[in-house]
Amino acid sequence: MKNGNTYYGKTRLKCKDCRRQFVYKRTHVLLSSECKCRVKLMLADRISLEAICRVMEIKPHRLYAYMDELYDQIPEDLACSIAEKTDLELVKVDCGADELCRAARAVFCWAYV
Repeated sequence: MKNGNTYYGKTRLKCKDCRRQFVYKRTHVLLSSECKCRVKLMLADRISLEAICRVMEIKPHRLYAYMDELYDQIPEDLACSIAEKTDLELVKVDCGADELCRAARAVFCWAYV
């Protein structure tokens, strides 16, 4: 039976048996497969969630729901194993602070030139 309207103007209904209130028709549209593909690419490129919502013109809660779907697809065990023995060797290097600073500055300047 009818039970007034929601804040957004939709007709609110109430079940006679369980007295549960609900809205009969949902108005949200699911993300299309093309939109999902683009969102996947944007997430892989580490674009901010706010920017994805703005560019794709979707609401944040729709993006979060889709991200939950994606994360649910990831298996718990990624079939990774840690090697018991490694061939790494720690080496102590003796050098002065000025030498270390000069070497770091040279690498930094070389990287941005």
